[in-house]
Amino acid sequence: MKVGVIGAGRLGICFALLLEKAGYEVVASDVREDYIKSLQERSISTNEPEVQQLLSESKNIAFKTGNFDVIKECDILYTLVATPSLSDGSYDVSAVWGVINDIQNAINLGIDVKGKSFIVGCTTNPGDCELFQKQLQPYGVDVFYNPSQTNPGGLYYGRFSPTLNLVDLFEDYSDNGQGRSVPLVTRLDGNENDVVANPVNFDVNKPYKQYDNLSDIFAGKTQDYMLA
Repeated sequence: MKVGVIGAGRLGICFALLLEKAGYEVVASDVREDYIKSLQERSISTNEPEVQQLLSESKNIAFKTGNFDVIKECDILYTLVATPSLSDGSYDVSAVWGVINDIQNAINLGIDVKGKSFIVGCTTNPGDCELFQKQLQPYGVDVFYNPSQTNPGGLYYGRFSPTLNLVDLFEDYSDNGQGRSVPLVTRLDGNENDVVANPVNFDVNKPYKQYDNLSDIFAGKTQDYMLA
């Protein structure tokens, strides 16, 4: 299984490298050609701790300037593109729509995207993810929203466990056939309102579900299952 990270900026590159360190094969993309060239040469200018070391030691990560290879090769598409604040307080999500447009272009070129998971890891406006899902659902792509932000550079339990950081709070915008979303269950006791806002306060004794593999989080979450 390959994991794609679209938007290998300050947050994206850290996440991509931690995925690689955890044993996943990763394809990461960014629009900046010079930046990608440096990453391909295993060089980066950053203030984030240990990123250069992780990059230097990485073996199973590829860097691309376009999103086509990420979309074609990866089962999970994690997007961390920039969504800057606007003067009215909303967020500019045009970069996310750009990624969705790339997915549609890949489909037009014959790429099968059915069963892929599209995870929005950047800030969006209320209602945006429903629109993303409506655009991608006909092609069998499931949309998930994971707004959980970890403390960059901070030391906390599970810092080098991207799987742990992924399963904090997900909103799933796939239709269950009755006009409702089908949320991912992250608690064994059904209490999905107890969310870890800060990983420093993560309590390992609470009944959070644990996953040994990133793909296990999405087990049974294919489009066929959603609409059954």
